[in-house]
Amino acid sequence: VVMLGHDVFQRRFAGDRGIVGTDVLVNGSAFTVVGVLPPGFVLPVDYGSAAVSEVFFTGPVDREQPMQVPPNGGSHGYYSVARLRDGVTAAEARADLENVAGRLNAQGVYPESWGFRPLVFSVHDDIVGSARGTILLLLAACGFVLLIACANVANLLLSRSEARTRDVAVRRALGAGQAEIMRVLLLESLLLATAGGALGLAAAVFGIDALLAIDPDAVPRSAEVTLDGAVLAFTLGASVVTAALFGWVPALRVARGGVASTLYAAGRGAGAAARGNRTQGVLVAVQMAMAVVLLAAAGLTMRTFVELAGVDLGFETEEALTARLTVPSASYPEYADVREFW
Repeated sequence: VVMLGHDVFQRRFAGDRGIVGTDVLVNGSAFTVVGVLPPGFVLPVDYGSAAVSEVFFTGPVDREQPMQVPPNGGSHGYYSVARLRDGVTAAEARADLENVAGRLNAQGVYPESWGFRPLVFSVHDDIVGSARGTILLLLAACGFVLLIACANVANLLLSRSEARTRDVAVRRALGAGQAEIMRVLLLESLLLATAGGALGLAAAVFGIDALLAIDPDAVPRSAEVTLDGAVLAFTLGASVVTAALFGWVPALRVARGGVASTLYAAGRGAGAAARGNRTQGVLVAVQMAMAVVLLAAAGLTMRTFVELAGVDLGFETEEALTARLTVPSASYPEYADVREFW
């Protein structure tokens, strides 16, 4: 019997549910279709593969009979996916499989000198294990860029607040309260941050399509890369936090300014920019520090990439083509037939 993946079910059989229970030819032999897997079902071993498994066969194992070494060599490994029982750890599963391997050694199937061992690891480690460091590095770089942008916005708001001091002083002289002024200034910051977040999402939509169009196979599971609810929630949260954090200080400085002194200074033409120089200096220092860290990390990453690209593989790869061809066992049942085919 055989189970079909959803993609091949749609592509080869036009989504006909009547295919279940009928026979199909696979490698020249008839197999009965017993089911179709749901859309999006992918084995962990296929996450990094451009061609995922589409046909699934049964592989019965007789646990009462001792295993036999394949007479013609070939693969000696089994790849399996299992769901751990509640409370069972990967280490306990590994210990259980090591006991099974020990019994195989005792039966003489696989001598101890061969060094065969079971490997047990989580699906998460299997999927993102090699890419985890790169993803975290990119995430940290994006975080630095976001912080630098926020510091830039804070500096702009501080500079803008200096131009608003006389306007706010006039409003307070006419009877506006500090809370009302704070609310207006924070609302302005929130509108600016929200507009920036919306523009960022728009750029992300076009950016994802552009990057995936260049080389869709460069990123595992690239078809699943999208702007989901988590991204939208993070963008909204970052916009609100930016507005509250970097709009609060300028708004508080302006709202707390003395009415008489502010109007007097503005009337004499003496700007109040000096009061914000210290805060702006701190922000500039933070920007420079983060930019230096980001630049150093980018330089090290590029240097590593260049060195890896120049590693001698030990064989020539130019003008070389590899291909794989298998012959159906139904038409070529014996090894001599396969050899004659070649």
